[in-house]
Amino acid sequence: MKSNVDINAIQIDYDIQLRESTNTDLINEYAEKFDELPPLKVFYDGSKFWLADGFHRIAAAKKIERKKVLCEVEDGTKRDAILYACGANANHGLRRTNADKRRAVERLLRDEEWSQWSDRRIAEATGVSNQFVSNLRKERRDQVSTVDTLEPVVRKGRDGKEYQAPVSKPKEPEPVETVEPVVESTEPEVYDVWEEVDPPEPKESKVDQFRKLRSLVKQHANQMIRAVDDMQAIRCNPGTHKKLLALFAQIHSLVDGWPE
Repeated sequence: MKSNVDINAIQIDYDIQLRESTNTDLINEYAEKFDELPPLKVFYDGSKFWLADGFHRIAAAKKIERKKVLCEVEDGTKRDAILYACGANANHGLRRTNADKRRAVERLLRDEEWSQWSDRRIAEATGVSNQFVSNLRKERRDQVSTVDTLEPVVRKGRDGKEYQAPVSKPKEPEPVETVEPVVESTEPEVYDVWEEVDPPEPKESKVDQFRKLRSLVKQHANQMIRAVDDMQAIRCNPGTHKKLLALFAQIHSLVDGWPE
């Protein structure tokens, strides 16, 4: 039955809103062409009108300050509105995201009654595939499973009959390798950047010694650059790290300018 309902009498309960988020652009678009939109879907329990479909439309109505809105009214409770909302927008309105679909399925899987439904029945109610429901049910079971023994799970089909659902045995946890705790030293790490460099022999000529010194300084500069890069792993101050890299790069550049 269609009827104009006082907008303030409509219950906007976000336990029923199964969109992951509200689209502001869509609300503005609906506000511009509100009279062309289909009626809202509400369930009336004798005292309250529970909005089941049309959350963007009612936001648009409030934006243009409508006092009453056209609604398709059906007798029912808040739970009827939730169940209807789980499948709303499957074939109309703003296309549902995977997050929207997940939210709808999880809403039923969290419920004491609806969680007993078969995957097929929940899939029909939410407008998704059986596999989508099965994957989410398994994910929830893996998260809450803390028992070692498995009990048979009873599901209720659309025909009202109960049957035992297959239960997959959880995987045995892999053995955890015992690792000795690492005690971090409070002493600063020291890099021995000289260990692979041999000092010049004293009997060489001044020219040879200078050439070796030039090569040695360049090696030191390269090693210091690598060492400072490694200091990132010991939480070196980023500013200090950059300054040291620049300093050693400058040393390397200066040495390149020395005569051969």
